Amino acid sequence: MPSGEKSTPGGNAGWGGPPKGAGRGGPARHPKKEFKKSGVPNVGVALAPAFDGTMAGPGRGHVSPAGEDRRARDAARSEVAQEKLFSLVTAADRQETQLAAAVALLNRIDGMPIARNLNANVDALSRLSDAELQAERERLGRAMREVRAGVVAPDVPDEPDGVVH
Repeated sequence: MPSGEKSTPGGNAGWGGPPKGAGRGGPARHPKKEFKKSGVPNVGVALAPAFDGTMAGPGRGHVSPAGEDRRARDAARSEVAQEKLFSLVTAADRQETQLAAAVALLNRIDGMPIARNLNANVDALSRLSDAELQAERERLGRAMREVRAGVVAPDVPDEPDGVVH
């Protein structure tokens, strides 16, 4: 479109092309109610079946009938596997097998425990070499012996530590 030209509202081709007219009219394709809001019956169109919650259907947990069947099949298999693990826990010949089965069964029932990732490299002491660490331990040991003996009072820091006393 050349600059300066104004488009008419609603007259643009847009993504779907130019407007195609008023439509074909007629009743809704899959009405759920027997009557429209106006009270006119939906004649000639099969009504959508009402789902009572006992059978699988759209909108029931957002799962298709095939998905519900798969879920039921997985639940049955899980039950069989748990029974097998329990029989291994109680009747296996080797203790290692009993322990592995017990761990697997507890993980299945209670869920996997949280894996904690601890990082030991968080302070200045972790960066010291063995000799520096030994010297620091000796210095702190001397200071503690002097404080316990009452020879010297613990040092008061020159700068405030930010804690209000």
